[in-house]
Amino acid sequence: MPPPFGGPAGTQLQPSELAKITFVLALAWYLRYAKSLRTLEGLIFPFLLALLPFTLILVEPDLGTALLFPLVLYAMLLAAGARMRHLVIIALVAILAMPGAYPFLRPYQQARINSLILTTFNKADDEHRSGAGYHALVSKRVIGSGGPTGQGGEGVRPITQGLLPAAYTDFIFSVVGAEWGFRGCMIVILLYFGFLAAAVEIASSTRDPFGRLLVVGLACTILFQATINLHMTVGIMPVVGVALPFVSYGGSSLLTSLLAVGLLLNVSVRRS
Repeated sequence: MPPPFGGPAGTQLQPSELAKITFVLALAWYLRYAKSLRTLEGLIFPFLLALLPFTLILVEPDLGTALLFPLVLYAMLLAAGARMRHLVIIALVAILAMPGAYPFLRPYQQARINSLILTTFNKADDEHRSGAGYHALVSKRVIGSGGPTGQGGEGVRPITQGLLPAAYTDFIFSVVGAEWGFRGCMIVILLYFGFLAAAVEIASSTRDPFGRLLVVGLACTILFQATINLHMTVGIMPVVGVALPFVSYGGSSLLTSLLAVGLLLNVSVRRS
């Protein structure tokens, strides 16, 4: 059966999706036995472990998925007992070095970053709105068209007319806003908060350090990905092309999310 809204037929496995689960498992195992996380030297190997998939996925190129690895790394290091002072210093150095990475980005990635800056300062012109800023502009209009309660089936009319590319994957939240309105958007966000609450409860009541780190890593992977997608959809972040977990169409993304939930449930039933 072909996907909705005219998406591509067939099944394609994305190794970067499975790399997220593999990375969390490997990092949780290492941090379980690490003895020197309270020093800067003890943080070298975890950062190298995250640098490998980050670099490979960035070369694909898939900037959105690559960004998940340092975010998940930080969350797991905090849960493992690393010093906040050390992590803040490393983060500040990385932020200061970001402008130097701009020339190495692909032209379309640079255009999306420029698009966000122009839109933020209200400097976008007609050429920009029809080019690099098209996705974000149309996405916000589609969400706004839903109003408080949505338009029902009428809300998908802009999508069926082909105005919003990737409506069934990266911009599925726009479809939710068009069909169900502000009410439907809030329901989706509250469901993610419910997932966060369940993950916190499992992690806080798990005695096994590996299980606790595994829960933190998997939950943060899903929640950080959802956060990036939502911010991208409403125009707060550049368009980076990540799916909305459990909502977007896509076999690899859904498989990875369900696998993560299965591991969370496994830790939950064995935590006593």
